[in-house]
Amino acid sequence: MFQQTLRAWRISGILVAISIAPPAIAQLIPDRSLGAESSVVAPGTVNGLPADVIGGGAQRGALLFHSFRDFNIGDGGRVYFGNPTGVENIFTRVTGTMPSNILGTLGVNGGANLFLLNPNRRIQKLN
Repeated sequence: MFQQTLRAWRISGILVAISIAPPAIAQLIPDRSLGAESSVVAPGTVNGLPADVIGGGAQRGALLFHSFRDFNIGDGGRVYFGNPTGVENIFTRVTGTMPSNILGTLGVNGGANLFLLNPNRRIQKLN
């Protein structure tokens, strides 16, 4: 009986430890294919709420290009692309070999259209 109780406490302790640990919100790793025009990820706020904000990129007229090795947003995460003046379309590619899991919010801090391309695997969106 004592062994079962002790084991239950250990399992409960593990579950509590897991539930207290903060979830990973986003894994956004720019690759180096755009050189000096690489994407930059920084903590910020959008609509008064915390979010990861993606800036930088290679702007060509009304187009803005971003390139990432990994692009994932955890449950409850918020990621927004900056929308410089004059940009109408934002193209983002993922060059790594893993799927992109979009479990939170992905958007543009402005009116541009956003295209997320991951040719290596599927893009999984659960929300």
